[in-house]
Amino acid sequence: MHSLEIFNLRNDKENLYNKIFYFDLIKEIIKRSKYKHIKIFSDNKNSEKLYNSLINNNNSTKLKIINTSSYKKEKKKNYYLSFVNFSFKTLLTIIVSKIACKQLHKNFKNACLSFFPIFYSHNKSENFFNPKFLKLNFLITDETHLNGTISNNIKKILSTRNIDNFIIVEKYISLTHLILFFFRSFSILKKFYLIKKINFHFNGLNLTDEITNYSEISIFNALKLHIYKGQLKKIFLQHDIKNFHYYMFEYNFGFFLSNEIRKNMKRVKLVGYQHGIFSEKLMWLDLFKLSNNKLRILPDEIIVKYSECLNAYKKVFKNKKIFLNNRISKNINIKISKQKKYRNRILVLLGLHDSQDMINKLFDICKLKKEYIFLLKFHPKSKNEFKLTNKNIKVINNINNIRFGSIILSQTSTLVYDMINHNLLFKLLKMNNKINLLTEKIQNRVKYIN
Repeated sequence: MHSLEIFNLRNDKENLYNKIFYFDLIKEIIKRSKYKHIKIFSDNKNSEKLYNSLINNNNSTKLKIINTSSYKKEKKKNYYLSFVNFSFKTLLTIIVSKIACKQLHKNFKNACLSFFPIFYSHNKSENFFNPKFLKLNFLITDETHLNGTISNNIKKILSTRNIDNFIIVEKYISLTHLILFFFRSFSILKKFYLIKKINFHFNGLNLTDEITNYSEISIFNALKLHIYKGQLKKIFLQHDIKNFHYYMFEYNFGFFLSNEIRKNMKRVKLVGYQHGIFSEKLMWLDLFKLSNNKLRILPDEIIVKYSECLNAYKKVFKNKKIFLNNRISKNINIKISKQKKYRNRILVLLGLHDSQDMINKLFDICKLKKEYIFLLKFHPKSKNEFKLTNKNIKVINNINNIRFGSIILSQTSTLVYDMINHNLLFKLLKMNNKINLLTEKIQNRVKYIN
């Protein structure tokens, strides 16, 4: 169950939980205020059931939904076709890696998780873990980390052959295992229709479409991870690995790795590293407290990246060895101009999961502060798929040689910690539709723009 993202309660990533919280408040306000007419302006056609449930059994109130987007309602995904495409991509990746990758004959006491090119410098040197560790590089996973095409995977296989202490994990997946996985998985895909028969309600809110869609995606992505089931053992035994170092131990992929290693390599020590934001406000912590599988899904030691998060980790993981390691924090090289003419030019470093909400908020600010010029820098893992119609909002690809007078960050970004540690001035964009997940200690030290 922990390998399903929906059960990770990722309120740092998924907007569903903010939506439930705020719509529950809106429903209560409507109930008390006794409105006769309500208009909802929405760009999401997939939430009409939720909107209509705001006035359930209330015949005195009329609700009108006005669509503000040209996008049509999303078509139901064909998971059979997607699975065939995924399996074909996996098959080719495995075959090419078995042919092209050299066999590494060497024992390593320590191995680490790798997602080339993430955390690799231009000279292909890994810079998150100790360079002497054996790098177990994943190309596919559940396709949410890199989402590489077949051609991209082949290019990575060929371009990484000369990296020291580096192996492609997919090389060790048995073709027999993949074929059996392919045919067995269809019995699971056939049961997807059962999810559509379930209605999901919370305090009178109809959340059927939202939860059904998220459940399907979570199950489908968890299914993809089974290409590695029972296959990692070969690597650990062949290289006599004693310790495995990995980030993302708090998420579904990390839970999968922990469970797989605990099950098949019981003597291997797991060392988890902080990757994203961490505070007492993350909802998955509440689910974790109720879990009967704490020992199987968590590392033996935890390396904390930011001192501001240390107490939060110690509160939750009371019986774990927890250490602070500032070496893995980012080296920030940003210069803010002190010249008066650049005062209203503002660099905005968008978050990975809230870029759309941040841009919408900036549009609202521009209506009131027409003198501001916002320079948007997208997160390296996100794409610019937005139509920017405001001349005061511009996209930049590189901050080098760009002059600006101040910086705005996402309230879900770890850059908040890095900027504080480097004594750089910044403001957070206050999002009224999202719960602030920063620790209380951090919230008292930052300023907001709203």
